[in-house]
Amino acid sequence: MATTTFLLNEFTGDDAQVQVTLTDVAANTVEVSLEVISMTTGNIADQVGFFANLDGLSVNNNFTITPVSASPGPALIVDGTQGAGRLFLDDSGSTTDGLTDVSNNVNLNGDGQQREYDLGVQIGAGGLGSGDDYQKVVFRLSAAGLDVSDFERVGVRLQSVGANRQGSSKLEGDVPPPSPLLAQLGDFVWKDLDADGVQDAGEPGVGGVTVNLLNSSGTTIATTTTDSSGKYLFTNLAPGDYRVGFVAPDGYNFTTQNIGSDITDSDADQLTGRSQLVNLVAGESDLTIDAGLVLKPTNPPPYFDVDIEKDVYIDIYEYFDVNKDFNVESSVLGVSAFAEAEAIAYGTDASASSLTFTYTTTNFATSSGTSTSLTG
Repeated sequence: MATTTFLLNEFTGDDAQVQVTLTDVAANTVEVSLEVISMTTGNIADQVGFFANLDGLSVNNNFTITPVSASPGPALIVDGTQGAGRLFLDDSGSTTDGLTDVSNNVNLNGDGQQREYDLGVQIGAGGLGSGDDYQKVVFRLSAAGLDVSDFERVGVRLQSVGANRQGSSKLEGDVPPPSPLLAQLGDFVWKDLDADGVQDAGEPGVGGVTVNLLNSSGTTIATTTTDSSGKYLFTNLAPGDYRVGFVAPDGYNFTTQNIGSDITDSDADQLTGRSQLVNLVAGESDLTIDAGLVLKPTNPPPYFDVDIEKDVYIDIYEYFDVNKDFNVESSVLGVSAFAEAEAIAYGTDASASSLTFTYTTTNFATSSGTSTSLTG
């Protein structure tokens, strides 16, 4: 999957430029966009022919054309009649006048030379007042094995060119190497009001949240902030591996990670705020990397005079809200029971995991074998 955009200049006739964009849009299908540019309004009336040399593909009886748009003028129609977007297929590569597959006014011969191309597309009937003064044309070519890299050289024929619209221009040029289609990554930060790890109806987005884009090595390569609805987007990304790093605003922690579907879950690790590694392929738009926010506790319980009890309680308060799965160790008999009693009061959260409390001997060196598990 790739794309390439380049300019064609005239090799004969009135001054003209055409911007050509070739894009892989599906397997075996290339979208061709042709747009006349850098000309005074009214000086160009018609694009009447597109021509291409292709590498290693059989042309006759292999290609089909599907119109996408044409402006100004009527919609581009493929009906097999002259001037209505029909394909001109000639394995001899000649675009000389007199071939039955193309109108005499659609060729790319000029400046005393015969241009030879594998494939031609007749776009418009040509001529002032013909009713199809196409300035921009988009169509798709399909053939077995076709992609942008198969195009080697292209040409465009213009008619009714110049101030009096009596001239013509013939343009051609080599096709530059294609670039991979760029990807994008997003998309949402929200308040998880019920702390269930799932984006529920009515839960609002959060604006102004800092979001970092990291490469596979963990280096930040771009930074943005969420908009007023909680949306963010990184664009123009080359195919490869990325992580998204969310920064929780003051007063918030991240909700439980990876609950339910990719579309409605939170991808932010509760400790680091980083998502899983995401592999983007050419042209991909991954809008599933989200982060849910929950309020930090606002009323911490009282502390106690015994230093070791205070330390244990601080551990409970700081870590319980983050990961709800931890060990409490103490060299003082009874502190473990105290920690358990306090955690029970906070363990009623429906999303709490298993809590384990362990009493150890002096200096926390070995386990006494006394431990208690609690599921909130």
